[in-house]
Amino acid sequence: MSRIRHLITLALAVIAAVLSAPTAAAAAADGEDVKYYVVQDKGDAEPEFLFEIAQRYLGDGERYTEIFELNEGRVQPDGTTVTTPEVLLPGWILLMPDDAEGDGIRTGPLLEVTPPAAEPGGAPGTGEQGATAPGATDAAAPDAGDDGAGPAGWLVPALITLGALLVTGGLAAGVVLLLRRRRAGRTAEPFDDSLLRTDTSSAWMTDRALRVLVAACERGGIEVPVLTAVFIEGPAMRLRLQNPHDSAPAPWIAGDGGTTWTAQIARLQAEPASDGQLGGFSRLVTLGVGESGRVMIDFARARGIISLDGSTRARHEALRRWLGELTSNPWSGSPRVVMVGNGLPQQETAEHVAGLEQVVPELVLGEGGVLVLSQAPVAAQQELLNSRFADPRFSWVVIVLGQVPVARWRFTARDDGWLRSDFLPDVRFDEQTAVRRVDQR
Repeated sequence: MSRIRHLITLALAVIAAVLSAPTAAAAAADGEDVKYYVVQDKGDAEPEFLFEIAQRYLGDGERYTEIFELNEGRVQPDGTTVTTPEVLLPGWILLMPDDAEGDGIRTGPLLEVTPPAAEPGGAPGTGEQGATAPGATDAAAPDAGDDGAGPAGWLVPALITLGALLVTGGLAAGVVLLLRRRRAGRTAEPFDDSLLRTDTSSAWMTDRALRVLVAACERGGIEVPVLTAVFIEGPAMRLRLQNPHDSAPAPWIAGDGGTTWTAQIARLQAEPASDGQLGGFSRLVTLGVGESGRVMIDFARARGIISLDGSTRARHEALRRWLGELTSNPWSGSPRVVMVGNGLPQQETAEHVAGLEQVVPELVLGEGGVLVLSQAPVAAQQELLNSRFADPRFSWVVIVLGQVPVARWRFTARDDGWLRSDFLPDVRFDEQTAVRRVDQR
């Protein structure tokens, strides 16, 4: 159902963008009052980006595309133009959708900056660039038809029709899916996967497998092993152990000198399972799907900073999926999530603070959670974290967005959906690949 909701939301967003963009653009051209935002200079902090601005003033970071479409190609006060959603410079003036609200949004006539005049032959002129005053007319007006709609006047009704078809198709698909689920007796989803957006059945299968592992160890008088990673490979689940143990309780089979235990998934579904807490696996997270199957890793085993590098959009998407699973899966116990600094996704289940010093008093032994930093800690903060990680009772996971040379584990999220590290196979963290490959197994 989450994919159906996503389809309907996308269709509605297309219609809204089509209806609002021409209105706002026309108002700006006519010198009427419009809403706009001036990109701020944060000094040494991470620069502003469209996703953050959309989240702050539109309530949804995914609406950054609307802001970009309103401003693409617009000449800015420094003479440059907006050409890509990833680059914003301080002082740029962004035309905003009509429903933008919040401190920083301004309302009034928006001055249109004209580009430098071109000399004969196409070379830029040396004349000063000016600003068109509100209400001024442009001699080079766009061509218009007899009805005044312009050459692209067909675009609005065409896109509205397309959006209506998408909504209708999504609703029809939703009805069919709901009827199928009712016939199968599965009308309710296991949990809200709106943040994770991957195959939820895998989470419940993993939860049962972990409970079977605990029960098997209890029956065999074996200490439950510490896991660093879990691989779901076709019909089997393979566990990577932190400390080798060559004696595995049935149905698990030890291999690779006791560094891995493997069991058939079908066998795991029939074995007795523990109904106790799975605190030992509470930071186990799906990274994505590789060529051989799903890859999961236990962030608690890092015992140091975990860095997530890549473009802002890619690393935010990977982070949202990590946090979505940590706060939604059956075995994590909804850990506390604290985000420190600016430019981080506005996770509903997370606390947001300005600086690490606000959290330091709470980084105590015996308690834990997930700490997300928008930038690498300074030397004194790094020393403090190192002293905490040296004690095995310290159970906080620390994730830093960006390159951190001293990080224990390093991940790079790419715009093509690949997540890379130097100690695990490359995986895809994007929705389509994950769902498709799970279905193919």
